[in-house]
Amino acid sequence: MDLNATIKELSARLGPPKTRAAFGTWVPFSWVVRGLVEQGHGISDAVNMVLESSGFPKSKQNFGSLRAAFYKCRDLEWPAELSNTAAQKAKDETEFE
Repeated sequence: MDLNATIKELSARLGPPKTRAAFGTWVPFSWVVRGLVEQGHGISDAVNMVLESSGFPKSKQNFGSLRAAFYKCRDLEWPAELSNTAAQKAKDETEFE
């Protein structure tokens, strides 16, 4: 059995591979979804809006991936650079200058 020939033949039948988002791509977008959800928007609506505004295709796979990333970050503490406390502290510091 010639493995290279078999791989080439099967690859031709499969067609071009689907493009996938790079590992970690959804993390910043999941925080945006979380911010929208915390403001009272529905999860599915927030995921669809973020996908639409980010330029990623609205596919079933992208929807599921971003939704899963949201659930992973849902119970984490907000990163310092994104937290409301950090934003308020920066605002307070600029008011005194």
